[in-house]
Amino acid sequence: MPRIPTRDSLRQGVPRTTGGIVSAPRDVVGPALQRTGKQLFEVAGKQATEQKQQERLRQQRSALELASARARWTSSLLSEQKNYTPEQSPDYENWSRAYEVRAPIWQKQVAQTISDPQVRHQFMAETQDDLEKVGFSIGTLAWETGLSAKRAEADRSLLRQVDTAASQSDEDGKSIMAGVRATLQDMVDTGVISVEEAAGRSVGYARQYASAKIAQITKQDPALAVSVLRGEQPGPAGLIRQLHSFRSTPYWHGRANRAGYGSDTVTREDGTVEKVVPGMTVARGDADRDVNRRVDQFLSGVDKQVGGKVFDRLAPNVRAALVSVGYHTGYLPDDVAEAVGSGDVEAIAAAIAADGDEDGAVNRQVRLAEAAIARGEGGTPYEQIARRPAWADVLEPEQTTDLLDTAGRELERRDSRRALADRVHARQLGQDIRSDIRSVFSDGAHTDIDADSVSRELGPEKLRQWLEARQDATSVAAKAQNMPSLPDEQIAELVEAHRPEPGGEAEVFARRQAVHERLSRRASEIRRERRQNPARAAIRVPSVRQVLSEAQDPSATSPQKVQALVREMVATQSALGIAKPALAPVPDEWAIEIGKALTRIPTGQDNPETAEAVTGVRQVYADIKEQFGEFADEVIAHSIARTRALSSDMSRHVGGLIKSLPQG
Repeated sequence: MPRIPTRDSLRQGVPRTTGGIVSAPRDVVGPALQRTGKQLFEVAGKQATEQKQQERLRQQRSALELASARARWTSSLLSEQKNYTPEQSPDYENWSRAYEVRAPIWQKQVAQTISDPQVRHQFMAETQDDLEKVGFSIGTLAWETGLSAKRAEADRSLLRQVDTAASQSDEDGKSIMAGVRATLQDMVDTGVISVEEAAGRSVGYARQYASAKIAQITKQDPALAVSVLRGEQPGPAGLIRQLHSFRSTPYWHGRANRAGYGSDTVTREDGTVEKVVPGMTVARGDADRDVNRRVDQFLSGVDKQVGGKVFDRLAPNVRAALVSVGYHTGYLPDDVAEAVGSGDVEAIAAAIAADGDEDGAVNRQVRLAEAAIARGEGGTPYEQIARRPAWADVLEPEQTTDLLDTAGRELERRDSRRALADRVHARQLGQDIRSDIRSVFSDGAHTDIDADSVSRELGPEKLRQWLEARQDATSVAAKAQNMPSLPDEQIAELVEAHRPEPGGEAEVFARRQAVHERLSRRASEIRRERRQNPARAAIRVPSVRQVLSEAQDPSATSPQKVQALVREMVATQSALGIAKPALAPVPDEWAIEIGKALTRIPTGQDNPETAEAVTGVRQVYADIKEQFGEFADEVIAHSIARTRALSSDMSRHVGGLIKSLPQG
């Protein structure tokens, strides 16, 4: 195969020059076209590149707008769902309708933020599924909310029924609670709640009923509430607590100071037994222990009195009543014990009731209640003794503890209030006693204090002291009765005559000394009154009081009776030793009225002795003269002295005018 000649082989033999090949001139059109084509190619390349860049920017903008729209859409969905809650919109029945109206509007509003129609269409298509899902979710939420509302309303209605049941009798409450359980079954049958929910609610309602029932009992009788929660068994101790109200402060009953449940002793936590004395405060726990101790003491000794077999054959209610009868003394009264030996319940009850008439019938009401219990009469406290009822068994331990704490606090509050009331009553009774003694000292009159109340509340010692003080006050009143009619010398002799001689029993001497001191104080009061108010001192004399009564009688008064009073007033004061310048011819009330009449006399500023003033004085003087006659001047002078409303200048002026009247 022949070889193709190369460029080098073709140049063999050709002389080479250092200046290169010299080319001949060419045509200029060709290169120009060539350059133009190249430029056009470059422009086309640039345009293609720009178009690619614009497309890339458009795609990026669309992607950003779509991402932003999706974010706003998601946020809007979340915000919209928050609007459909009972707090924001209670009208849950219209939630779905409201969503169907609102959702397309804000879907389009979000889509308008996308400039590319194709991307906008894509956004609308992909969010349509979200609209339907959220709409379904809101519809479901509305249904569940409506169901919850119906459940809540049913709960409220049932709870009201439970509270109503707790406030009724046990029988009526039981019937209402049966209706509550029937309603729960209807709710199960209609699909409102499940069987498990119904069972849980039934237990909850039962606990609510028990709590409300205990709260009602606590308001009425917190001690009973405590007994119910503790499940106290019926028996003598429970009966005694029912029949005897607890009192933390001592009171006198029967023949002893008592406290707690009517006992004259308390039993401390360590078993120590103490007598109840005035001033002590008894805790309920100590009183409870004392009841139990006394019941055990009685039961251990009943064999000796009536025989254990005889006692045990009796019905429980009869035995409980008999233990209550012997609770205070530790044994049965003889007539009751004799009836127990017969075994006749009616005879036992009659003997218990008859025993209530003993000791001044202080235990009559309790004995009648015990007799009714022995007979087995319905509605008596024995049937009411607190036993833990079946409805209380559903309470949880924590609930029982809380209810016990509440009842215990209420019990303590009432005990404190009762103790305070007892102290206030005792203090008031002491004040009444002092008022009674003062009344007897003053005029010998007794007040209406009940001796039994003093004995019961303050004890026999206070009763004795009060009666002795009243006797001494009566003695003082009798001795001091005539003192207002005696002159000072005779009063002093009377007081000295009752000065006790030292010796003898100290208590008797102290009482006599107190009488003497009271007489001395009364004598001092009389002497002081004679100095400060002679008119009042004179009126205390019976003869003056009699004449004053006649002079004041509006149907029979006359100048003669008025003047007779002045004579009696002046004569009595003179007999009592009152100095003549201090004598009061009329009572203070009369003197003040006369003085007021004198103040109404007109006077001139420059010349007090005007015709008008003189005429006024003449009229007043004539009126006084008509009533008091020869004593008119003395009465006017005394009235001027006793009337504080009359100035000193006016007194001198009126006095001068009166003195000038006899000279015309």
